[in-house]
Amino acid sequence: MTSVKLIGISHETANLSIRSIFHLNQNEKEEFINVVREKFDIKGILLLATCNRTEIYIESVHTTTNDILNCLLEFKNVLRSTENVLRNTDYVQYFTQKETTKSTMKYLLEVVSGLRSLVIGDMQIISQFKQSFLFSQELGLQGKILERIAQTIFKMHKRIQNETDFRKGSASTSYLALL
Repeated sequence: MTSVKLIGISHETANLSIRSIFHLNQNEKEEFINVVREKFDIKGILLLATCNRTEIYIESVHTTTNDILNCLLEFKNVLRSTENVLRNTDYVQYFTQKETTKSTMKYLLEVVSGLRSLVIGDMQIISQFKQSFLFSQELGLQGKILERIAQTIFKMHKRIQNETDFRKGSASTSYLALL
């Protein structure tokens, strides 16, 4: 059965020096997606890379979060070899992993609503998510389930904006740094 899974590193799990090792710029995102696409049965992938998080959401039948995490560790050259066996470094402890669609979706809803932001209610995260989703669409890798999740997120965001005061006075980390 197809499910949506997550591996991610964020300000909640690692300091800036650790997080920066796993940041993916735009070129690296495309390269990494191509590597994952060749190795695994990916129906959809969304890469959310901000200053406070690098998260990889995949839609797949057989691919596990460990598969994607090992692929990322290899891509970022942080795997060590011992007698021709790849071995994870200590970086694994800094990653959040979700194996079910339900737990992944709950986590993503919290991220995009700003509940898991360094600044609670951060208003930048929704646009960062939207850019990531559009990039997945451009590559034809939005996946059916990920697309439904994205539509749910956009509806949720609209309701938060229009029906609550949750984001009233919220700003981004960069905006607060200027104050």
